[in-house]
Amino acid sequence: VGLTGGIACGKSTASNMLRSEGFRVIDLDEIAHTIAQPGYRCYHQIVQAFGDEFVNNDGTLDRQQLSQLIFNNDEARRTLNSITHYWIGVYLVKAVVGAILTGHTTIIIDAPLLIESKLYKICTKVVLISARDDIQLERVMQRDGVTADVALDRINSQMATSDKEEFADIIVDNSGSRDVFLEDIHQLSQQLAQNDKRTKAGWCFFGVSVLVGLYLYVM
Repeated sequence: VGLTGGIACGKSTASNMLRSEGFRVIDLDEIAHTIAQPGYRCYHQIVQAFGDEFVNNDGTLDRQQLSQLIFNNDEARRTLNSITHYWIGVYLVKAVVGAILTGHTTIIIDAPLLIESKLYKICTKVVLISARDDIQLERVMQRDGVTADVALDRINSQMATSDKEEFADIIVDNSGSRDVFLEDIHQLSQQLAQNDKRTKAGWCFFGVSVLVGLYLYVM
């Protein structure tokens, strides 16, 4: 199951709740953060591509400086994405295999760029967390402590949530209260749990199909 959503729409809240209800959640942001640490091959390739000026004194990446560079430089963004997307794919394959081997039959891939990266193609369902434009803007301003113009720039730097709707099988609107949203996610959890009751043979076929899709994505 692919889980995605626009900035400040509530995807992380949904992901955490689904994890607490027993689902195996693979967070691609967590993977991206981990593989960009010293000692990982992804880290060394990033440093090789961009130079030591993007490394802090403690050896970690200067994420703020790197973010500023790719925000205004399309070529740099493509270079960084080509490095990170490959390694995210490698570790995603490992995580999916591990989940299958430990008996999980519903695996949730939490990915902000699920649609843009084409990962939605390996998912049997895509869940989109959305919110009204004005609510999304207000939340970004409050969360990040920025002006409306800055918040709009951050929202517009991503694919519009409305454009993602055509790829979604389930859309959860988070424009209302937190309590209503949490209840909606609980209902989603129950729906996914019902779908989880597939036959062993069907799951084996599905698992092999996903692994083949992931392999092709990485390659």
